[in-house]
Amino acid sequence: WAHAGTPAEAAAAVRKEGLRLVAVELTGDAVPLHEAPLDGDVCLAVGSEDHGCSPALLAAADAVAYIPQIGRVGSLNVAVATAIALAEARRREWST
Repeated sequence: WAHAGTPAEAAAAVRKEGLRLVAVELTGDAVPLHEAPLDGDVCLAVGSEDHGCSPALLAAADAVAYIPQIGRVGSLNVAVATAIALAEARRREWST
């Protein structure tokens, strides 16, 4: 966990470290988490509980992924969403 200024500054810092920036957010152009580019070195970005990732962060991200759900609720608590995204990234790492 680190705070790196503006979303553009954060994205630049992430890329300088050789990481791909993947935001976890429910947007119209997001891909399902199980199809997201999580292979290799990745930095997952999650937003706040109430407002999610900012438009600037979404624009700076290399990809945006959402967690598919069934039912009426379309979002999860940020800690739960983060845990699911981390588990998916780790699952992929273990399966290679």
